[in-house]
Amino acid sequence: MQTHGEPIGTGERLLGWLGAGLVVLAIVVFFVGGESDGAAAIGPPPAVEVIAPADGEALEGPLVFVFTAPGNLAPMPGGWGVAPFHLHAEIDGVEYMPAPDDIAREDGRYRWHMGPLPAGRHELRLFWADAQHRPVRDGSTAMITVGVR
Repeated sequence: MQTHGEPIGTGERLLGWLGAGLVVLAIVVFFVGGESDGAAAIGPPPAVEVIAPADGEALEGPLVFVFTAPGNLAPMPGGWGVAPFHLHAEIDGVEYMPAPDDIAREDGRYRWHMGPLPAGRHELRLFWADAQHRPVRDGSTAMITVGVR
């Protein structure tokens, strides 16, 4: 420790300059730095189209979404999709995400086995979500209604 009147050593002087340089660098980055990774423009997700079930269809078995989407959907850490988006389903206001084995690719289409629904009328759609699982408006399907016997 240094008391009043003692000379400053070379090491202390170097640390002072290093600290001042870091403060200047922080100020420059604050004012001149670019967008954060989270704010970068990523563009809209691909359009997804439900082939089956059709709007108004009466189902007798389990719900299986048959759909198309441009690109090559694959299981990702956040769910099935195409980076940076992943697929969700909405059934009667409840959101679902596919497990890795729930979706299969067949002849350029995808099949998502959702399982049985209780008898009655159901509203459903497919939509994209971002990395934080927030719905993305673009690329989603219209709400369709099906009946289950």
